[in-house]
Amino acid sequence: MKAKHLHPLTFIFDFYEQLKSVVALGLAVLFFFHFTWWEWVLLFLALLLWSLLSFWMKTYELTESELIYRSGILERQVRHLPYHKIQNIHRKQWFFLQPFHLEDIAVDSGGKGAKNNQISLLVVPTWVALVLEQKRQDETAKLAILIEGAKIQAQKEEPATQEQVEQVTDSDRQGQAFASAHNQKTADGKDILRPNGSNRLATDSFRASILSLIVYAVTTPEVIFQFFIFLGGFIHLDQQGIVSHWIEQELTNHVLGLGALVIALLVVAFVFIVVAFNVLRTVILYFGFEVHHDAGQLTIARGLFERQTMHLSINRMQTVEVRQNVFRQLLGLVTVKTRIITDENGEDKVSKNVPTLIPMVKSGAVDQYLSRWLPDFPSRPIKKTDSSTYQILTMIRNGLFWTLPIATVLIYAFRRWPVVALLVLIVLAFVVGTGWYKGQATTAQVVNRQVLVLKTAKNYETITTYIAWDKIQSLSIKQSWWLAHQNRRAHLAVVVRTDANTKVLTARYLPMKEVQSIFDWYQSLS
Repeated sequence: MKAKHLHPLTFIFDFYEQLKSVVALGLAVLFFFHFTWWEWVLLFLALLLWSLLSFWMKTYELTESELIYRSGILERQVRHLPYHKIQNIHRKQWFFLQPFHLEDIAVDSGGKGAKNNQISLLVVPTWVALVLEQKRQDETAKLAILIEGAKIQAQKEEPATQEQVEQVTDSDRQGQAFASAHNQKTADGKDILRPNGSNRLATDSFRASILSLIVYAVTTPEVIFQFFIFLGGFIHLDQQGIVSHWIEQELTNHVLGLGALVIALLVVAFVFIVVAFNVLRTVILYFGFEVHHDAGQLTIARGLFERQTMHLSINRMQTVEVRQNVFRQLLGLVTVKTRIITDENGEDKVSKNVPTLIPMVKSGAVDQYLSRWLPDFPSRPIKKTDSSTYQILTMIRNGLFWTLPIATVLIYAFRRWPVVALLVLIVLAFVVGTGWYKGQATTAQVVNRQVLVLKTAKNYETITTYIAWDKIQSLSIKQSWWLAHQNRRAHLAVVVRTDANTKVLTARYLPMKEVQSIFDWYQSLS
């Protein structure tokens, strides 16, 4: 394949981003210089010329063994990325690009060389990502045949039928293999939240229903924070006299005269607006969420206006996290996330978050999915351990240690003893509850002699982390002076790779006997 320029729409997007930067710079320059209109025109034309040159110098090329990306005006750069070093492929497609079969692609190699590892291709045909994925899985496949099969697939909105696949000539068997691998019809989406449980569980693929996304949005703690943010803004406006004046002029005679019922309804309406906003945002972000497992990789797709697709190599997934806050615990639901290795690239927005594998699923079904997708994952839930009174009391003590400065701040801020007393009681109740919740949840154990399971809690959310032994970078036992003196308890610290850095996962105040057995297990495998 010859080197190709990016789609002309790339120039528009690049120019728009540079124009935003220039506008911000121009606003700052206005404080020091006074440009005439023709100087602003020259600046605009210079920016336009620079964007045209930058667009023209960017080319990509697919060879039989690697992806080549060329860019740069004053400093020419040529990046070579062999197919077998591709770890993850991130795809984004705005709704207005879908009719033209165009999308943005970011290809990870999992390296640590700042911005020199990830290759970002803005606005390229959708068949490019399909070819890259097939080449990553089988580098010996003929490029020309893969491109032809990928172009056939990219032109079809629905998966190709067997008759359509057979239109490829007999000499293009590898192209047919490509089409069949990527054109299998998705398993029928199941509403996993239905109480009757009559739906058959499709463990090779997962599709989130609208109902599950709504439940996901309603049960997220962000709803509470959003409520207080809106409430804080309302109080701020009231302090400025804006709201109070409006109430006095417009609502005093109409609303307050109707009694407390109307006021309560207004509060309920306010809460409903906050919840509706969060639901709408979540549905837009996760609309059409689906996961497919095939050939050692997971493909995750989501989004309404901007469709995002991630091809994650399973062997690059470092941990799997099953999260359950108190709201979802009452409903028997969990959320599943994963930590992956990505390139250290400022433009890689995926690396700033832990990707979601399953937004919402019944706690009894998560093991059936993950045991099919991931090697060595336990097919049954881990056994529960008895909560330790020592752990609970210690967690509560640690939380109360921070209550005194918080109470001091409240006293200084409000200086009203009834209000301060109420707020301090609320903080104490929250701290004690958090300590109890974390203390009774914290545990660690080894399952299948291959996977370490760390269970802890934070802000009334239980986090169960599964780590395969070969993903552990290091494992250590930590003790304070007091714990070392007693030698009955210790902290288990596990270091894993995440994004382009490392993450320390800690289970605190575990019995020394359990910590030592886990340490011996890791040493025996290492």
